[in-house]
Amino acid sequence: MVRRIAAAALALGLVAAPAAAEAPPAEGGMTKEEIAQFQAFAAGAPYRNALFTAAKRQNDSLPTSCPEATFRLENNVVFMQAAHFDANGNPTVGAWVLRLDTEGCPHSVRLNLLTMVQPGQGARLLSLLPGSTRAEPALQRDALPFAGNGTVALRPKDCTAIRVIDTEFNGFEGTPLANAKPGRDPRPWKETWTVVACEVRIAVVIRFIPDATGTTISVKANEATLK
Repeated sequence: MVRRIAAAALALGLVAAPAAAEAPPAEGGMTKEEIAQFQAFAAGAPYRNALFTAAKRQNDSLPTSCPEATFRLENNVVFMQAAHFDANGNPTVGAWVLRLDTEGCPHSVRLNLLTMVQPGQGARLLSLLPGSTRAEPALQRDALPFAGNGTVALRPKDCTAIRVIDTEFNGFEGTPLANAKPGRDPRPWKETWTVVACEVRIAVVIRFIPDATGTTISVKANEATLK
């Protein structure tokens, strides 16, 4: 099954995390001062508490969670939209993803939390798919039906309760495409998504192929396996 979708308008930019000792060079439309403001905001107790509360909520909803789980914040942030701040250091606009790894449980999970700030509104925290997927939020959303369709041969008949509980980036494969959309990594890549379908765990292989209009998603049902 293959479908072509449009890529997000804003490219991703990697910068140092709030714990960094000094501000990195200006990047992604942000000045050095704004990066320092971001670091101060992200290190503040109100945002940090909200971040870990959201992580705990998402982790508690996963079948791999345990009561002893703690969370370790990774030392990087992915900006999807440059963050800008008012005179009080509060963000007025921006979007970024922070990653937290669970510790203390038999199965460690990487949680990915998207913070969105729109003009006139406060910061909103949204849970993305867990795991090491390199698909951006819009691409994750569009790939979900393909992950579900990839389970059709192995899931119980008439099962409609389908959920992705983990993702794994397996690496790049194939030849970089010459016609990939400018500003995007042209290398095709493969991932394995763990899907729970009515309590049956299924590993679905998903391929992402950048092209001139966005990204093609490809899933073959015969590559799915029980976990």
